[in-house]
Amino acid sequence: MNPRRRVILAILGATGWAALSHNAGAAGTRRTVSLPSLTDPRRPDFAAFYRLCKVITNFPTLDAGFCGRLYRLVRKEPWGLEHVAQTYARARELGSSNGKILDPSQYSDGQRWFVGHLLVTLYTGIYYHDSGHRAIGFEHALMHRAVGRIRATPTRCGGEFGFWSLPPATN
Repeated sequence: MNPRRRVILAILGATGWAALSHNAGAAGTRRTVSLPSLTDPRRPDFAAFYRLCKVITNFPTLDAGFCGRLYRLVRKEPWGLEHVAQTYARARELGSSNGKILDPSQYSDGQRWFVGHLLVTLYTGIYYHDSGHRAIGFEHALMHRAVGRIRATPTRCGGEFGFWSLPPATN
């Protein structure tokens, strides 16, 4: 991976944690959350992943389709389900005990990396990966919520890049 890209992704991950702490509001990073236990701790399902995404973003509503696409990508990673399970378990423990569920210092290095990875994707709509980046939910990215009341969410039109310059198809 390009060293500059690595630095940018690290900054974005840190920015995500900062946004997360800011979203916690006046209570700082304390928040009591009741997460149900995992049915199968080795293979967390989409419902658990979706709950985890809502907890780490501190948004009660997220687009389920967008989170589903992210879950499918995470599930394909060799570390994916393990990170979901460990981070979910830690968030569950923190949410029911000391309420510091949004405090990055309460998570291990791997969990902080994973949460940062999720936050970058949820905020930008782009899944960053060494094998290539994928736009999986640009129109549902959380970055648009910040200015949603004053600016319409940008959208993409279908087709390959530059298709608009081609003459219209005739029947």
